[in-house]
Amino acid sequence: MITKRAALFYTCEKCGFRFSNFDLPRTCSNCFACTGCEIYICPQCESEVVIKPIKPLKRTDSV
Repeated sequence: MITKRAALFYTCEKCGFRFSNFDLPRTCSNCFACTGCEIYICPQCESEVVIKPIKPLKRTDSV
């Protein structure tokens, strides 16, 4: 059975604009190591609204 995703609501910390995850597309830079971040651009003030930040890559010292 396929279930629909629930709408989640977020508020821009800069201007207070409230929006749903269905209202705006995600901003994605298509990085080579997709870390599953979730970032939107506020349509009112155009600042980034970070829901899930970019995870830093783990480095190893072995060559």
